[in-house]
Amino acid sequence: MRFLRFQLRDGDIGNCPTDNDTAHSQRFNKPYSERAEWRGPAFSPEPGDYELSFNVRFLQGFDQTRVDETFFQIKDCPTSAVPVMAKIGQWDTTRGPRARIKFELGPGTGNTRQHSQFISNDVLDGAWHQVTAQFYTGEPMRLAVQIDGVPVLRETAFGVGFQCGQPSLRIGIYRPGDLDGNRHSIVDYDSINITHLPNS
Repeated sequence: MRFLRFQLRDGDIGNCPTDNDTAHSQRFNKPYSERAEWRGPAFSPEPGDYELSFNVRFLQGFDQTRVDETFFQIKDCPTSAVPVMAKIGQWDTTRGPRARIKFELGPGTGNTRQHSQFISNDVLDGAWHQVTAQFYTGEPMRLAVQIDGVPVLRETAFGVGFQCGQPSLRIGIYRPGDLDGNRHSIVDYDSINITHLPNS
């Protein structure tokens, strides 16, 4: 897969139906949503195991006080019923160059599972990092994620099915708008692969 760069500036409202929807914004306590992302090919409608991999390079932005900017999602609905959201931010400068990574599994479904932890390497270092993930699309879904070979989410099951048909990988940036202003975030991707594992 070719090299891709995403930039998200303050006020870059996304094109999804909920990104500038008043009722949705009030429900989630934000003025609007900002988005710059690429939609990959759809997964098979049949349950199966997949390996996802890509290289990512965080160049600037990604709020250092909050963890609310995604760098990948698995999504099948134009609503907030999203199977997988992976977020990064909240750099911990007091205890060394560490960032917090957060996974929200099944947000918007009423049955959300969350996992959050600091990761030891500073990923906002302008260097390439490899992300790999193993994802099962049946029920319950299962997800495991590694960054540079280090587990950041051990295999976790979560019991939501796809709400709106075939899901796809989304890479890029999605975040809530902020009336006080958001940072200008830039992130690069390369070597994006989605592999449907045999005998699954």
